Amino acid sequence: MAFLHRSLAAGSADLLVAADVTVYMRSLEGLMQGAARCLAPGGRLIFSTEMCSLAEGGGADGPGWVERPSERIAHCAEHTRAWVRAA
Repeated sequence: MAFLHRSLAAGSADLLVAADVTVYMRSLEGLMQGAARCLAPGGRLIFSTEMCSLAEGGGADGPGWVERPSERIAHCAEHTRAWVRAA
């Protein structure tokens, strides 16, 4: 998520939208950290993702995602929530 680090000042965004972006990202960590840095207090990140089950994502200790035959990445809800909370 280099764009968030290069192009937006810290605390400068009220809204960030990442529609059809996370399906090309294995880890959501960079997106969540970048959004947390760029969002103003009370700002919102809206994103879409394809979902997979926790088992498909490698279980509780797995990476939290699976690559589908379509080459799109699906994320499990449990790991996605953890990345959001950590940011």
